[in-house]
Amino acid sequence: MSTRFSGISEKDKALISLFKSLDFKAILKGADEQGTPYLNHIYRLHKILFGVACSACPTKLRSYINNIKNYKIKMENKINGKYKLKKGVVIPVLGTSEAYSEYNLTDDVAIKLLSENKHRSILFAELPTGWEKEIEATEARGETKAKAKTEKTKEIKK
Repeated sequence: MSTRFSGISEKDKALISLFKSLDFKAILKGADEQGTPYLNHIYRLHKILFGVACSACPTKLRSYINNIKNYKIKMENKINGKYKLKKGVVIPVLGTSEAYSEYNLTDDVAIKLLSENKHRSILFAELPTGWEKEIEATEARGETKAKAKTEKTKEIKK
């Protein structure tokens, strides 16, 4: 399972971008410059990114392709991240369709979630030393922005 955190190469990132632009049939029938079918890349990438791929399960192929198409390369910032959620924990963001788990949590998102509610720290398997100070610094910047926004609103109302 640790393979998903080993990172992906620039070539794989290019493949992910390519798959995002192709439809399902093009992926099923296509191949790269060396003649390797795209399906081989789909199974390999899904194993790297999500830790599971069953090439003997054709019913899962469409979901594998969708997972890869929906994968955000910026999620790679998570690799070697300082903040790690406990296994099985999912934190939904109220009012949106977003949710964060061990698979898509970046350090920036973790800081944001903890600055909103420090008690969420019990949901984390790993927190860096001094994380409270990092959160306080983020909150201080946020308060400044909120104060500036409030003052700007008052000026507009005048």
